[in-house]
Amino acid sequence: MTSETTIELRNILEDKSSFLNVNERILNISFQSNHLIATTLTKCRIYNIEKPLNFSTVDLKGNVIMILQTPKCFCLVDSETGINIYSYEGKTISKPVIPGIKGTQP
Repeated sequence: MTSETTIELRNILEDKSSFLNVNERILNISFQSNHLIATTLTKCRIYNIEKPLNFSTVDLKGNVIMILQTPKCFCLVDSETGINIYSYEGKTISKPVIPGIKGTQP
């Protein structure tokens, strides 16, 4: 991150840089499986590092506590809705319900 709202992507093999600007303060970042996930208080942006200017957005209801990534999907755990699993296109795959855990009740 170069500021609270800007991420710099560097390709060290080609000695190139690009900047991703977000309108809000970035709170969490995760990078794995050629995808960068950046969250703010209200949005989650999903970038494919091959095409960083084309990104998907997911609206958030709570503060993101954790981001987990796999090659095909990622998981956000937040304070309001609990566990949410998304595709890298920003589509909801699953919202598991775990009895007794806040934010996972239907």
